[in-house]
Amino acid sequence: MQSFAICCSVLGGFILSFGLISLFIKERLYIAETTVATLYGMVCSLIFKDKENGLPLDALNNSQFMFHFSHIVLSLQLVAVGVTVPRIFMKNNWRPLMVLLLPVMMIMYAMSSIIIKLVFRIDWLPAMMIGACVTPTDPVLASAVIKGKFANKYIPSKLRYLLAVESGANDGLGFPLLVLPILLMQFKGNSSPVTSALKKWCIHTWGFEILFAIVMGAVIGAVARILLKYSVKKMLIDKESFLAYSLALAILVTGVTAQMQSDDLLAVFVSGLFFAWDEEMVVDMKNSHVMEVVDLLFNQSFFIVLGIILPLKVLNWKTMLASLLILLFRRLPAILLMKVCGLLPHFNTREIFFAGWFGPIGVGAIFFAYHTMQELVTLDNVLANQILEIVLGIVFSSIVVHGTTAPIIHMHLRRKNRKHRKPVKDIYESDTEIERDLDTAQLQEII
Repeated sequence: MQSFAICCSVLGGFILSFGLISLFIKERLYIAETTVATLYGMVCSLIFKDKENGLPLDALNNSQFMFHFSHIVLSLQLVAVGVTVPRIFMKNNWRPLMVLLLPVMMIMYAMSSIIIKLVFRIDWLPAMMIGACVTPTDPVLASAVIKGKFANKYIPSKLRYLLAVESGANDGLGFPLLVLPILLMQFKGNSSPVTSALKKWCIHTWGFEILFAIVMGAVIGAVARILLKYSVKKMLIDKESFLAYSLALAILVTGVTAQMQSDDLLAVFVSGLFFAWDEEMVVDMKNSHVMEVVDLLFNQSFFIVLGIILPLKVLNWKTMLASLLILLFRRLPAILLMKVCGLLPHFNTREIFFAGWFGPIGVGAIFFAYHTMQELVTLDNVLANQILEIVLGIVFSSIVVHGTTAPIIHMHLRRKNRKHRKPVKDIYESDTEIERDLDTAQLQEII
């Protein structure tokens, strides 16, 4: 009972108090709410810690709880990303998106694994697991940076949507990168471990978990859109149920695909894209901001809990060194290489540097780390805990760095915008979908 009371006080107190000054912190100081929530959770863990009886909130530090909590937070954010991306953007920008999801993602995976291997001096398979965990761009942290007044004013709409779609898709596509080293470790005792692991990886992981998830997400999203359109036309649905429809879609797809042991993260994102294919149906849903409110409550609560359970021992020099090297060399060199090779021709140098720097590591990495822990707990419990601690340390570094470097980017971009750019109004800055008409000439100019 005491833990429940403290938990309610901690979460409710932050949401209320931060809400009173949230606009000032996010739009004046340009500090992400996830950074503040995580640091707040760490302070609370110190305040409520009892040297004799331990932390009253120790119940939160449970692998099953954190696995499912991160799972549902990711699902809600992924369907939100899928719903908000305009169809015209997906049609016109699929090439740069494929560049980010294929060669860039593979380079990020390789660089992360190599850095982990060299810094921690562990075997290649655990290094590849950690590398897979920290490879995807996190959609929760991404939304905290590429939304808001600063992003609307200084970051081009095309770049913002590209980063949003990438963060939504690469969590699901990053799953095979994690599964491969896990399978290699699980089949280590077989007569032909590599052949057995690759066979299962190609057939089951790609054939069933990935392709089936895409088909399942597309079918459920399209059917949900058709049924909603019919229900609205016949006036069978009330306003409250209509506004909660996309939230229910995320939960449904997560549950159905998870029961089938398929890649539910990818399925949720695809379902959001197909659900929003008819933009007219989701205009009122977007204007209601129901998903934003739900995301706010879940995201802030998650990062507070993360701060509470974060062990201080993960903030050691090895983890900090690995975090620094990963933040510097995991993504930026790959983006620059794609620009030099002519694969990202429509972005200038400043936008390329922003896209290269902007690769936050967060909820997705934690979800993958707890999934890895569950897979390895019977094989090597010590290794499973080591992987989790390393990932938590890297995630904390990313939260702090990516959540607090926006002021520097803001000052640089504002200065460059004043000197070199014409004052073109970004129609996405508006809060009303009417002002974001997808067929306007201004949108075509921006995209």
